[in-house]
Amino acid sequence: MKVALLSYGAEGLGLQYLSAVLKRNGHECQLFFDPTLFDDKLLLHYPRLHRFFSAERWIIDEIAAYAPNIFGIQILTDTFPWANRFARAIRHRLPAVTIVAGGTHVTILPERVAEEPWYDYLVRGDGEFPMAKIAAAVSEGQRATDIPGVWTRMGDSWSKNELSPLEQDIAQFGVPDRSIYAPYVNTSKTHLAISSRGCLYACSFCHHNAQRKIYRGKGRYLRRLTPRQFVTQLREAFDLYQYQSLQIYDEIFTYDVEWLRAFVALYSKEVGVPYLCLGHPSCMSEEIVRLLKESGCFGIQIGIQSLNGETRRQFLQRKEDNVTIHQMIAWFEQYDLPYQPDMIFGLPGDTEADYVDAAIFFSHCHAAAKVNTLILSLQPQTDIVDHAINSGFIQEADKENIDSGKEGCRVGDSGSIRDQKLFKRCQNYMLLFKIAVYTPSWVTMVLLRTRLFLILRFFEPFLGHAIRLWNIDQRDVQYVRHYGRYLTEFFYRKVTGRRLFGPVRLRPKTPVVPSGSLDGGPG
Repeated sequence: MKVALLSYGAEGLGLQYLSAVLKRNGHECQLFFDPTLFDDKLLLHYPRLHRFFSAERWIIDEIAAYAPNIFGIQILTDTFPWANRFARAIRHRLPAVTIVAGGTHVTILPERVAEEPWYDYLVRGDGEFPMAKIAAAVSEGQRATDIPGVWTRMGDSWSKNELSPLEQDIAQFGVPDRSIYAPYVNTSKTHLAISSRGCLYACSFCHHNAQRKIYRGKGRYLRRLTPRQFVTQLREAFDLYQYQSLQIYDEIFTYDVEWLRAFVALYSKEVGVPYLCLGHPSCMSEEIVRLLKESGCFGIQIGIQSLNGETRRQFLQRKEDNVTIHQMIAWFEQYDLPYQPDMIFGLPGDTEADYVDAAIFFSHCHAAAKVNTLILSLQPQTDIVDHAINSGFIQEADKENIDSGKEGCRVGDSGSIRDQKLFKRCQNYMLLFKIAVYTPSWVTMVLLRTRLFLILRFFEPFLGHAIRLWNIDQRDVQYVRHYGRYLTEFFYRKVTGRRLFGPVRLRPKTPVVPSGSLDGGPG
């Protein structure tokens, strides 16, 4: 079977695991990549420029030329409209192709995705083994209707199967197949990895809040590789790609100090590449910070979201208090470990006084690399949606926008904020937070006392980009390279009609097919 997978905007691990399992089962798999220029979730969101620089027509032509038997697409809530555009176009170009959708939005809201006429199968939950079974059925000319967690279109109706228990031994998924991204990213620069699936918490605003409810009674939600398994994967990947840095995307990498001790001992000896990870205020201690620093961690991203303790408890279902957060920051400062706090703007309960206090707080955070500022964008089936309705922040009718992925989470979008005055106020403080960590504390105080920060939003996006470039990190470097590569590619193809860039060469030259076994897989 020939399977085409479509990726949105950046390298991702989900499709790599999917490809690895499909190839182990004898199927051919090829990735197609949409660079989504000027429509990304980090810095640049200009709809007119995005339409001009869109590569969708070329990508659809390439998929049609590949003539896959199966077209697979991963759907997040905010990429749902994008996925529907591609699925519709592929269905028109390749009427006989089997279209399979998976991802968190399908897991949480299969009923909403099933309303779209383009999809043949919806895969809920971990999709690797169900996808392999779908490919086997398609190769035999059959319609699979008995795969746990899979919905199958049967004319105008759907055959719906219950979710299977969660695979507890995630080593069964094998090693992600990074070779599928080789034509699109420089695999020798940085490497992506995860040691766990799931999350320790169920914060009200996060998709894990919805998924934990769906998986209740289906086994332990948070599952993890052993330190030995994880380091072995990282070492094998290093031998293949010689990557210069590592980005570990576990939701909370620091939740188990015993696991971390064992990991650090192995990693420092066998890999030793500088790495970035994610943490949580309740999963931090001085020992953890010291272990991270000594093992080469060059940055940690921390979800604080709000410095109003009541907002965190009531709306976000977060139990940590401000004393815990201040102590964590003190440890980061003590060990000079660069950190990036995440802050959500527009939360019900947060006031302008809270933003002022937070700006002053961040102006004294000397080791902070940056503050990641996000506008509240409500996710379907999460508890915060009910909180927002009950507090009058949104209306019941707004749920349709949320379920359809239309809330907007790009830079410059107002997200779930309906009050435009509140949105403008948030924009000013978002820029002030960024300025606060890069300048002496007196600058923040002057901006606050004179109210000059109220004009900051008029200098967006120039000021926002300048601030980011002032203290550029490795992820920002990737971002700049991404735009440089694909803008060049766009103009070259416009002029010549041909691709400019070929696959990035692997080291060694012969790609390694990830090993592993399906024995013990679910269903």
